[in-house]
Amino acid sequence: MRMSASIIAGLKAAALGSLFGTSIPTLVAFVVGVGTLREDFLGGLLVITLPFLIGFFCAGLGLIVFGLPLTGFLKARRMESQNNYRLGGLFAGLTPPLLFGLAVGGLWFSLAIVFAFGAITGAITGHYWWRFARMQVVENDTGDLVAQFE
Repeated sequence: MRMSASIIAGLKAAALGSLFGTSIPTLVAFVVGVGTLREDFLGGLLVITLPFLIGFFCAGLGLIVFGLPLTGFLKARRMESQNNYRLGGLFAGLTPPLLFGLAVGGLWFSLAIVFAFGAITGAITGHYWWRFARMQVVENDTGDLVAQFE
């Protein structure tokens, strides 16, 4: 798989992961933001799209920080599968809010919601990373991690 195809697959996986993971906050923001569109169109549009944009940024960052090393780890051990990428994404989505919660303490109910959205976003991003970028590589089994990006 070419590097450009991997980047596009990663962008699609992050977009779909954040679309699923932030659908409820985006719906709430839509209800709130629609009322402000007449007075301040750009501000209302920002309110509506902000949950998705934050989710997309976090999913993309998680894919780079957690997903690519996970891909190398699973590839080296010939353990790549749809479920392993889903579980890896789920734990990657849970980890940052958990660490933040441990650092600040106290806000557990609020952070539990963030845990859920992070877990959903991570698991869906992992699923689509498998579907768009890894499934064909595993089925063709080039055997060389570097060769998949050439």
